[in-house]
Amino acid sequence: MSPHRFRQYRAFDVIMQTGSVTRAAEAMHISQPAVSKLLQSLEDDLRIRLFDRSRRRLVPTAEAARLHREVEQLLLSANRVDRIASQIQGASGGEFRISALPMLGARFLPEAISQFCEQQTALRVSLEVDVSRQVRAQVLSGQADIGFAHLSSGEEHLVRQPMAFIPGVAILPHGHRLAALPTVSPGDFEGESFISLGRENRLRDLVDGLFEAHEVTRDTTVETNLFESACALVGSGLGVSVVDLISALSVKDHVVVRPLYPTVEFAVEIVRPISSAPSALVDSFINLVHERLEIYLRSTLVRPGDL
Repeated sequence: MSPHRFRQYRAFDVIMQTGSVTRAAEAMHISQPAVSKLLQSLEDDLRIRLFDRSRRRLVPTAEAARLHREVEQLLLSANRVDRIASQIQGASGGEFRISALPMLGARFLPEAISQFCEQQTALRVSLEVDVSRQVRAQVLSGQADIGFAHLSSGEEHLVRQPMAFIPGVAILPHGHRLAALPTVSPGDFEGESFISLGRENRLRDLVDGLFEAHEVTRDTTVETNLFESACALVGSGLGVSVVDLISALSVKDHVVVRPLYPTVEFAVEIVRPISSAPSALVDSFINLVHERLEIYLRSTLVRPGDL
């Protein structure tokens, strides 16, 4: 497509949105005759009458409405290409884009990013926190250089690197009867008011499976799709729950955290575009994350060797 044709389509789109050549000229910051010329040349080139001018105002024809739907998609795609080009340009100049699931994106990764930025000069970092499905989509589309997501079964277009198995722990309101125990077991939850993950969260199956295996009946009081929300609800005294260790530690001042044995483990992996070139910057950050996670787990109530 020639630059002139693109300007024609741009003028046509603005006219369709504003309803007049005058307002289109104002929006495009060019003269009214220039907009009229672009519109007239587009109609001549396409041999399509786009507007009815018999009533002293522009009335779009049926053909214009049909063409405009396609032009809108064209311009949206062009804008998306511009954004991606800017992101690529930023990355080559020292920008690092990270996408992560809430388990890591709420507290753990911000702390790691802070340390990483102290070691790097002129580095710009963006952190997007979303569900694992969207994390993978952002990495696949080039909107993120690296992603942290729950382990999934097979994604052929991503480089997948196991990161860790985060243990589940029990979280309890202060003063709860189970808070007096050094370690809790699934059987201790019998009959307890329980804050559960939403049914759409596939990790709920792991927790439910643990209690079903031990024939434990809980009274599910509230369902929520985020571990962080479950922690907050437990802190309010509404019930007890089982969440990942990292999320629990982010609210340990508001709840009682106890090791759970036997427990479940939440598998987390690192994903990168399969077409991405090797990056010393990304590799350095991954190494830092691994180091911090090992220290993080070893310094907590639950140690990997105890599970």
